Amino acid sequence: MIIFPVVLWFIYSYFDIVSIKLYYTCLFFVMLTTYFGTFLLNPGIMFQNVKDEESDVNMDYCKECNQYYPKSKKVKHCQICMVCTDHRDHHCGVIGKCISKGNIKWFYGMLVSAMVSMISVYIAIILFLVNIFS
Repeated sequence: MIIFPVVLWFIYSYFDIVSIKLYYTCLFFVMLTTYFGTFLLNPGIMFQNVKDEESDVNMDYCKECNQYYPKSKKVKHCQICMVCTDHRDHHCGVIGKCISKGNIKWFYGMLVSAMVSMISVYIAIILFLVNIFS
């Protein structure tokens, strides 16, 4: 993601076709939107501190968080964030937070937009080299 603005500048300076410039600009903003959507949304952190004695729901207890959560949920504790999240997938070091039920769709969008941008950059580089050496 860091190298993408440099490639964007290269494409803007080399290609004169407006549609290519518009494509890469839109792709860059899609990448930024999905990145910030993944980063800013709550991944599904569980916030239940007290056990509800009147409820029929069975509760589990996390020793690390000192919190109760419903037993029916697929809750896992993250040792890096030190929180319990619902349907936890993994802790992403690039984003710096857990990827769970609340932000996994945005994370997949970010991965897809990153793959599309890498493929597009490779195609632009191949077209540039073919144009130079022909």
